[in-house]
Amino acid sequence: MLYFDDALKIIISAIGSYLFYKAYRPPHAPMDAKERDANVKGAMENRFWSQYLVILKAHTQLFLGIIEISAMLLKNWPSLIPFPVQSLLSFPEGNVERLHFSTLHVIGGLMIIMGGAIRVWAISALGHFFRFQVGIQKDHRLIKHGLYAVVRHPSYMGMQLTHIGSLLWHLTPGSWVRESGVLNTYMGLVLLSAYFCFIVTTFYTITIARMRQEDKVIQQAFGKEWEEWAKTVPYRVMPGVY
Repeated sequence: MLYFDDALKIIISAIGSYLFYKAYRPPHAPMDAKERDANVKGAMENRFWSQYLVILKAHTQLFLGIIEISAMLLKNWPSLIPFPVQSLLSFPEGNVERLHFSTLHVIGGLMIIMGGAIRVWAISALGHFFRFQVGIQKDHRLIKHGLYAVVRHPSYMGMQLTHIGSLLWHLTPGSWVRESGVLNTYMGLVLLSAYFCFIVTTFYTITIARMRQEDKVIQQAFGKEWEEWAKTVPYRVMPGVY
């Protein structure tokens, strides 16, 4: 029998994992020299760091979401999960029966969904102007409608929500990471620690350091138009906060 809380956990995990994946899967190929305005330079233009590590993050979150859902199915319908797969979902000292909703766990899942939706919306508004590399394309226009009329960097607002939400979803009681026993294995501890350290690191470097660099690049390219927009939309990522 599938209880309501377990069904809701599966639904939130599925929606959150999909939106996180879609929000960090590059919608376009890396920007190359032919597409860039040669007069405008930005930072963090390395294709490897700005593109492929983000792809790795998106797929890792999707994988963890599939694992979480599979563990919930194992808890409720063990016969659906082949025995060899069961050994990958529950480790020594772990027990999938302990998977449940805690308050912080629920908050984390909802933050992932909200942040992912905001980021996907922001990416859609920018269209082909959205790239993971900082730079101005030759036909670039300053987008000022939709979420860009609320904050100047809505995709980073989405990133803050998804990253904090991801930490809460995976590291609080009731999650697969906490209850499965995977952290008691050497490989699991190393790989998951590396992933969550990457989440924390990119949270700072992208939303703090890179955002300021983007503002400088866009201001240099659009001049007075950007300055008027910045006066109208003074907040970077959180209305009334920052």
